[in-house]
Amino acid sequence: MTKPTNVVMLDFQDAQAMEEFIEMYERDASELYEGYENLMLIRVDEASCVAISVYVDEVAQMRAHEVSKKRRSEITWIKEGLRLSGELVVHHKRN
Repeated sequence: MTKPTNVVMLDFQDAQAMEEFIEMYERDASELYEGYENLMLIRVDEASCVAISVYVDEVAQMRAHEVSKKRRSEITWIKEGLRLSGELVVHHKRN
């Protein structure tokens, strides 16, 4: 079974800006992005991270996209972002 998935690369102005984003994401993401199955945030370096979001259906994915778009317009300390949307087709999980 495939699942709607977003992969977002974010580059921040500096390490402090990214830490603030990480704190916000940890605190608020599970409430902001309803309909998710899995939310992950991966630190790539001191001022870059990758977010991976898996949703229960395309409606939830589209709602999350609208929330992200609105919040992105309010956050000035993200230097650059790249969003990819697709389908999760393989997921191995160790119990």
